[in-house]
Amino acid sequence: TDHGFNINFWPNKVGLLEYGITQEDGTLALNHLEGDNWVKSPINVDQVDLFQAGDNPGEVIGLGPRDGNSPRPLEYIDAASGQAKDVLLQDKGYDFHGVIYRDPVSHNIVGASYDRAAPHVVWFTQGYRDLQKLVDGLFPNQVVRIIDMDDAGKVVIITSWSDRQPAVYSWVNLETHKSGLIKNSAPWIDPKRMRPMGIIKFETAEGRQMDAYITLPAGASKKNPPPMVVIPRTTSSGRATWGFDFEVQYYASRGYAVLQPNHRGSSGYGWMYPEIEDWDFRKMSDDMAAAVKKAVSMGLADGNRVAIIGNDFGGYLAACGVAFEPGVYKCAVSISAFYDWGRYIKEDNYQKFSDPTYSRYLYKLGDPSKETAKYNSFSPLANAGQIHSPMLIAWGERDDPELRSQSSDMASAVEHNGVHSETLYYINDGQSIRYLDHQTDLNQHIEAFLQKNL
Repeated sequence: TDHGFNINFWPNKVGLLEYGITQEDGTLALNHLEGDNWVKSPINVDQVDLFQAGDNPGEVIGLGPRDGNSPRPLEYIDAASGQAKDVLLQDKGYDFHGVIYRDPVSHNIVGASYDRAAPHVVWFTQGYRDLQKLVDGLFPNQVVRIIDMDDAGKVVIITSWSDRQPAVYSWVNLETHKSGLIKNSAPWIDPKRMRPMGIIKFETAEGRQMDAYITLPAGASKKNPPPMVVIPRTTSSGRATWGFDFEVQYYASRGYAVLQPNHRGSSGYGWMYPEIEDWDFRKMSDDMAAAVKKAVSMGLADGNRVAIIGNDFGGYLAACGVAFEPGVYKCAVSISAFYDWGRYIKEDNYQKFSDPTYSRYLYKLGDPSKETAKYNSFSPLANAGQIHSPMLIAWGERDDPELRSQSSDMASAVEHNGVHSETLYYINDGQSIRYLDHQTDLNQHIEAFLQKNL
């Protein structure tokens, strides 16, 4: 387009380019390709969550504005007018956020899978419902998802998994009802040695119910509650889900209960809050603490031995936990995180003509030069004097320069309080520490840090 940043593009149902998402001065817009020209749609993309093209020309699929009373229907929307058309899916407890399936021959939408408290799939035709029943029967006690089909409709490719089994890819012949292995994504994992994942409900300060996932180590009981590790998500959006997680199983095998809470801003819960709260990072930390208190009150973990460990945005929430939630966390591990969003946004000003991040944060969070008190209210670095729990802070050479600066400042501020802190800096690495030898070293340091402080 001739305005703003190009953020994303969508094809129509047969794969031809039809839609584009742009951002200008922090606001998002849907653009519809008519001939050789892009035409801006009146749809307010900050209020309407869009997913992909519909079945008909000029049609998109999305969730309408929030009313705070009930989940939003997934519906067809006319791109030119912004008017909602037919409802595709309506869940009683969750907004949709998942995968939409198309028939490989007609290319029409035939189903959708998404996460409620547990994984869920819906088919809109009886033929696909029967197909789902068939593959479920071939892979008992697994979540089974159809991911591809041949044009003749005789062979499908599926993925099957559970909380103790990483994804396994298989083929199924629909005529013979036989199946075969394509690839086990993690053949070294023995499901019998893995721990089951449970689901608990907790209430936020406003009384909204949200899901958190709890994995207990062997031998845990109410008489013998284990120490607990809390793992926030790496982004402010998305959501924690039920299923296999390597990090979770790692800590569970070391004797820790592992809690993965959702929070406001997590996918599926958008209807509960106005859109602006998708950007209320401080309240997200409060939601995490509410989940911890619920798990402890249920006797699932020892409330005096709780750590929070996070990467990226999760690392920011880990720092928030020890800065703003007194008495909840005994220690924290934060990896490749920002600790002062105001400082970051000011620095990102120099990239504003080449990166859409600056204008988006400015639009959603406000100008840090004019709203210093607001930014300080959710900055762990500005409130480091309140931190009285040990921290392990890790970052890498390839992280953003401002992130490296803030990580060093955060560690110094904690030490200035007379609180023990550990720092790890990895050469030629960054963005949550990616190289295997560095990950191994980091995990060994985290394990020693937890043993010392929990």
